[in-house]
Amino acid sequence: MLRESETFRRQSRLLGTMPHVRVHISLEEPLGRMPAARARADLQRYRFGAITAFVHLQSRRDAIELIAHELEHVIEFAEGTNYRTLAVLQPGSAWAVHGGFETTRAIEAGLRVQRESSIAMAHR
Repeated sequence: MLRESETFRRQSRLLGTMPHVRVHISLEEPLGRMPAARARADLQRYRFGAITAFVHLQSRRDAIELIAHELEHVIEFAEGTNYRTLAVLQPGSAWAVHGGFETTRAIEAGLRVQRESSIAMAHR
């Protein structure tokens, strides 16, 4: 992803400038029924500004898209995005889903990284 996608490199550089942010990514393939979301990011901001993000992938399928998507949520959170306000001020840019929020920005980032990686791989 880092080699193939400019978008992913941008995300990585940006997160690299945020020493207070820690991201952990894990694959947790469910044994039974598939969960409602293919991936999720559990985000926590601590009193002194530190942020931890636990990104949980439910499947290896679409991992490129999902990692980039969830990292965009981490960046949004670190930037202080207020999802409720965003949903009101810019309808269609954020909405409630599965006990959290989804954003157009994260969807587009995930799809862009997947596309950039696929195009680069096809040209090899």
